[in-house]
Amino acid sequence: MNIRSTRVSFAQLREMIRTHGKYLSESSTECFHDESFILSYDDKLVCAVPAFVSNGSACFHDGTSIVPIILSEDYFAEIGEQVSDWARHILSSSTVTSIKILLDAPFKDIFSDGYFSVEDNTRIYGFYDLCRERSDAWPLIRKSYHSLIHKGERSFITKRYINTTSIDREIEKFLCNSSKTTYQYDSERVNDFFKKVAHGQGVLAAYYYEEALVSVIGVCLWKKFREQGDFFYELGANDHSCAIPTHSCLYDTFQFLKSEHLGERVFLLHGVPQKRPECEVKLANIDKFKMGFCTDMFSRPYKVIHRGRV
Repeated sequence: MNIRSTRVSFAQLREMIRTHGKYLSESSTECFHDESFILSYDDKLVCAVPAFVSNGSACFHDGTSIVPIILSEDYFAEIGEQVSDWARHILSSSTVTSIKILLDAPFKDIFSDGYFSVEDNTRIYGFYDLCRERSDAWPLIRKSYHSLIHKGERSFITKRYINTTSIDREIEKFLCNSSKTTYQYDSERVNDFFKKVAHGQGVLAAYYYEEALVSVIGVCLWKKFREQGDFFYELGANDHSCAIPTHSCLYDTFQFLKSEHLGERVFLLHGVPQKRPECEVKLANIDKFKMGFCTDMFSRPYKVIHRGRV
């Protein structure tokens, strides 16, 4: 069976994907060399591969892994062969030493012939499913959080921001400069998030206890896996000296999104490597906290492909 490989620009590939009802986020950047290509059979598009080269790696244009988009499961074997041939060719280049790629079917075994060396980069995703009934989701939350959430629900006053530019500047100070939080955000990142709120692409919630600001939660629309319906927990700052633990603030934000039918999922774990370096104790503790709220989790088999040994 003769499947043809054709180089196309990322912009062309993206339009082709849209006509098939699929979603491909973001646009290419000038600092990455576009190597995108499509695979077709009798002029029928069967696979699209958005690929770029930067700093010696073939990857997606933001430096993450290439995710081949399969449009026909009838040609799995042939698609796998073509992608393997492309990998051999690009790794023979003096400028490319590795390929970052998602090895879902049909690619699981195409790099196992000894020509390639495969390094694992599996990633975990965890989210709160807004489509679940509260009675169904509640038992999945870590039991030790239950009483803390109930206590906070009785204690905090909430102010929400959506589709507005009128955000209290005290919130920016709390996120960026407060001595009461364990992490200070960069002001540029915070103001970028405020712009998302102004354009309806984010929700911000501020929580007060005895008139003092004790927690800020920010979630934004996240177009990672589908065009709409997902949110990402982007900002979170808490006054850990507060007499009432602030666990309920994050949970309250979930319930607000659910009640307003604003999305289907909130991602708390954003492609976390399956194995964190042991020295990153703080990151591991943050992961553990977030996992306590996740109602669902899944992993994706990302790999880094080299020629020969790693």
